[in-house]
Amino acid sequence: MMAAPAQGPAAAIAATRARRHRRAAVAQRLLAKGGDAIAAIDWDGLDRAPEWLSLAEPQLAILMRQVGAVVCAPQIRLWIDGPRVAAAREALGECFMRALAAQRDAPQLPGDLAPQARIDEAGQVAGQLQSCGAAVLLATLTDGLLRRAAA
Repeated sequence: MMAAPAQGPAAAIAATRARRHRRAAVAQRLLAKGGDAIAAIDWDGLDRAPEWLSLAEPQLAILMRQVGAVVCAPQIRLWIDGPRVAAAREALGECFMRALAAQRDAPQLPGDLAPQARIDEAGQVAGQLQSCGAAVLLATLTDGLLRRAAA
């Protein structure tokens, strides 16, 4: 069995910078939304945070809408009206929308996993998908300080 090559100083510095940048991004998000729970989170807690908590706001919003769309896919596939379909394409991106439509045999998630509010109008699409996705992402966090701060 071969040993893994040793990291050089430049790689170690880059890894340290990346970890600090990620911690800072998570801490910034939690400070903005976390209230009192953030005070009890330590460095290890920031390191254990999922990658999505370090995303910039626009990327996190897209991720939330995409996760929400996966949960709501059975409903979305039934849409035949142009305005809702166009709103979904705008909220999710054309490539993601095509991939979602192609997943015909994907199993439906249990109804109690995430809220699946009806989306009856185009103006509701982005907001409802994002809310649903946020609920799913929060559900991935174990109970505790990080979950309370992120919520």
